[in-house]
Amino acid sequence: MKTLIVLVLTAIVVVTLMIYAIILLIKQFKSDLKAGRIAATTATVLLVSLVGTYLIALFFKRYDVIEQVGSADAWIGFAGAGMGGIITMLVLYFTLKPTIKANELSEKLIKMEEDRYKLEMRPFAFVSNWEAYEISTEELVDDPTK
Repeated sequence: MKTLIVLVLTAIVVVTLMIYAIILLIKQFKSDLKAGRIAATTATVLLVSLVGTYLIALFFKRYDVIEQVGSADAWIGFAGAGMGGIITMLVLYFTLKPTIKANELSEKLIKMEEDRYKLEMRPFAFVSNWEAYEISTEELVDDPTK
């Protein structure tokens, strides 16, 4: 019974920490991607999860909380899932980086189009066949149509 309680409490702590880490990663994902720090974030998450898993397994084995920490094929499955996660994060990184650059370029083009449209819609006056000639103030007061 004691083993079950420790196991359940440990699982609750680990799940809570993972949920908190996921929430933090979601909040920082966009700014990290723009700043080019997504690779460092991914490496940190992978390192923490691998070390955390190892330490939990070591704790369970050393203090006899449970007799065996998974079978060999379970650990192979875990390692395969970890490698699949690494591959997924790499593909995500290399897919999103050009997409964000394309979106920024598209936003710049849209702003240029809006500016051009504003310039086109401004009122203007078209003057043709004009001449400049000298006129005195008195002549202008006497005949303003001149």
